[in-house]
Amino acid sequence: MDQTAAAYNMENARAHSVNSMGGGVQQAIQNKWMFVAGFNTINIFKDIPLGKAYEVHSYIVYWEKEAGWWFFDHTFVCPESGKILANGMTRVMLRDLKTKQRIHMPEYLALMNVSRECPEMPERVKRYHELDDQTRYRMEAWRGNEQVQPSLMEALVSPK
Repeated sequence: MDQTAAAYNMENARAHSVNSMGGGVQQAIQNKWMFVAGFNTINIFKDIPLGKAYEVHSYIVYWEKEAGWWFFDHTFVCPESGKILANGMTRVMLRDLKTKQRIHMPEYLALMNVSRECPEMPERVKRYHELDDQTRYRMEAWRGNEQVQPSLMEALVSPK
């Protein structure tokens, strides 16, 4: 399985995971809320051949109280041996389509009469935040130094 197929399977697993939380997808649709994925990452440890059975175990491992991001952990497991084949993480948020406001986890859980405390931030999420901070720093340092490259069409049309 390549990374594109793995990401697609993570999307399906996330939808199934959210839906299994007391009909979460139906609740979101009824309220005109939309899930927005902000980041996907996957580490493939063992090749998963075409047609080979595997399970994807998906859990919400953390949510940010202020920013509204939710972090899903996706573990691809061989059902025969129990070995981990791949591990992925997705960062998503839930947005109201009308107001564009973020729907925070406690509000979402309240719809399903569920109350849960925010878990402690896992190491994987901490490492993601470090990478995100480094990327933001580099992008801000680069801002203003962009150079526009002429398009191929301009090169073909422009007289020399």
